Amino acid sequence: MITARKQAKLILVGLGALFLTSCQQGLEMWVVPGSTANNLVFGFSTQRDSEEKIQPEEIRVFPCESLKRQSSGSYYPDSHRAVWAASSSYDSLSAPTNRLAYGQGFAQSSAKPLTAPGCYVVIAYARYRSDETRLATMGFKIAADGTATDMPRDEYENLFR
Repeated sequence: MITARKQAKLILVGLGALFLTSCQQGLEMWVVPGSTANNLVFGFSTQRDSEEKIQPEEIRVFPCESLKRQSSGSYYPDSHRAVWAASSSYDSLSAPTNRLAYGQGFAQSSAKPLTAPGCYVVIAYARYRSDETRLATMGFKIAADGTATDMPRDEYENLFR
């Protein structure tokens, strides 16, 4: 006979297993050193500065001030508010890469000039090992002189509070 306590333990173990199997490992994204507002290149791979290539599916770049809790529960606004929104269809992804140039490399793309100084956030998806979609997010800044740099992670996370 299963007691209420054993039943509760079984439920917790089952939920824990479900949680662990449903979690996906994320991807890393960073601003490649030397990037500027007019020539912005993102690194995009399984680890920062990795040479491993992945297949980009979608990317959206938003001004920091556009982030707020949406009715959907997300902080990211509709893609029409993005300064760059790009995607590839599921059956014709771009070639594997570990670099994305702002405004380039996707089947469908629309990009607006970046403001200097400016603050931006990125949300991007890529196919990893042909059958798994993974996510990367980051923040970056454009300085008054046009230089692009990663936003420190704690500063990026504060945008969502």
